[in-house]
Amino acid sequence: MSLRALIFDLDDTLIDTHGQLVYQAHWQACLAMHAAGLQISPAELMQTRQNLLLQHPRAEINALLAAHYQCQSQAVIQAGFETYFNPHLTELDLFPGTRALLENWAQNYALFLVTSGYEKTQKRKVELLKIAPFFQGIHFVDIKDKNGKYKAFYELQTSLGGENHEFAVIGDRINNEIVAGNQLGMTTVWIRHGECAHILPQNKLEEPDFTLNHVRELPEILAQPLSKQSH
Repeated sequence: MSLRALIFDLDDTLIDTHGQLVYQAHWQACLAMHAAGLQISPAELMQTRQNLLLQHPRAEINALLAAHYQCQSQAVIQAGFETYFNPHLTELDLFPGTRALLENWAQNYALFLVTSGYEKTQKRKVELLKIAPFFQGIHFVDIKDKNGKYKAFYELQTSLGGENHEFAVIGDRINNEIVAGNQLGMTTVWIRHGECAHILPQNKLEEPDFTLNHVRELPEILAQPLSKQSH
């Protein structure tokens, strides 16, 4: 059975968030934590932050960074968290060639965008990218929601009807959208790019049906008569 709906993540799936935003967001978070009372130079905080990200890719980095310096101040941790997820945005681009792909896919599939983060920031990204017309629905999931994207995916499938494996989830985080998609029996496609590319599956639910290096490779999969049942 062929796919009927494509559910896309945004960051590091349709846009190069890692290349365009992430380094500066980490630096701004270090400045904010220093200003909030963490008496370590921003340069040292940035170096330590990068090292900790490599060592503990699944951890909440702001709390981890504060703990590294024996700091328990919630104000310091929150300053880093809020600043990292609320970067100042003035310009943003899709991956090259992605706009044409979205135009084509929108004619053949029901497209949805489900993105995690602070709603204000994610809405600003969508606005700058001018991609809203491609999608039948856009859903913003709070970054603090411990259930991730499961509820949004479930509600989409319920509203459209059909078999779960007719829905494909495409994203870069195996511990967020890939897990949620697998829990619901959807077809899952991991875009192994950006900040989370080195985080490998640790259990069956984190294993995608397909792994791609870039969203540009997705047409090769969509051209095949694929479904969750065939894997």
